[in-house]
Amino acid sequence: MKQRRVIMSAAGVFICGISVGMFKHASLGVDPFQSLMSGLAGVIPIGFGTLYVLVNLFLLLFSLLLDKRKSVSRP
Repeated sequence: MKQRRVIMSAAGVFICGISVGMFKHASLGVDPFQSLMSGLAGVIPIGFGTLYVLVNLFLLLFSLLLDKRKSVSRP
């Protein structure tokens, strides 16, 4: 079950990345998070894709650390 979740998560991130790239290339506009990422990409001197992965990794770790259901052992 865990392997399936990891594969589904990776596929979701991949599809999201492709979609964001298409919106960015077409100049159709983006949602607030993508707007934040575009702004950060203009300020931080690393590639957009690398920055996107790093910020999402940070948010994932942040949510895993704060998720009390996974960190508290239950009897």
